[in-house]
Amino acid sequence: MLNLFEDYNAQISFNYTKNKGHATKLAQNAAGNNFDVIVAVGGDGTVNEVAEGLAGSGVAMGIIPVGSGNGLARDLKISMNIKKAIKIVVEGKGKPLDLWQINNRIFLCAAGLGFDAAVAKKMTLSTKRGFWEYIRLTIWESIRAKPIKINLQIENREIKTSVFLISFANASQLGNNAFISPGAKTDDGLLDVILIKPMYKIFYPVLGLSLFTKTIHWFNFFERHRASSVEIKDASTKLFHLDGESVEMEFPVRINLLKDKLEVRL
Repeated sequence: MLNLFEDYNAQISFNYTKNKGHATKLAQNAAGNNFDVIVAVGGDGTVNEVAEGLAGSGVAMGIIPVGSGNGLARDLKISMNIKKAIKIVVEGKGKPLDLWQINNRIFLCAAGLGFDAAVAKKMTLSTKRGFWEYIRLTIWESIRAKPIKINLQIENREIKTSVFLISFANASQLGNNAFISPGAKTDDGLLDVILIKPMYKIFYPVLGLSLFTKTIHWFNFFERHRASSVEIKDASTKLFHLDGESVEMEFPVRINLLKDKLEVRL
């Protein structure tokens, strides 16, 4: 991959991550060393860590998507072709991207709890990666899926209900072109709060198909709110995912916009 930068006479330095959270430290260090752009090479989890290290630094982030889902890169129309992605890194312009703080963490693409968080945990523990492993785990988890109870405040509106899942979508998709909120934008200052209501398991294939055909908003199990701040006061599970990475969080969980804290090369 590195030889592809030679076409642009770009001066580069690279590091490999060694463990979870290492990309954040590497990005923080690199941001103070006069680089024009810091590049995340990986999936949404790696992008999340690099973004956390660059937030507020004034240094733009580039993305070379080589992960399992690449939800943010796909949403931003960054090519899955490595050579084309490198061209964007080198020749692209910085574009502001909404960054969302969730307690003491951040996310760029989507966060959530419920069914997708359970699948994310299984994916984190799996030794395999890729689209088909995600599908396998999704099918397996759907066999034992149960609704969760939530109590959340979306700006001035309080909602107490049961859901199959709740997704906080900055981008329109979760990855692999599974669109959880068609029409969501990463630069409008608003978060799409998607509630998928409990349903009979016989309708799970309909839900799955609707994700990949951008038709999920056509169905009555779909409910969308848009807000610049959200508070989850309580829920029957502490298991969340942040950009596809599994994490447990203590309540209350507050989500707020971090405006003008990050630029991405596009």
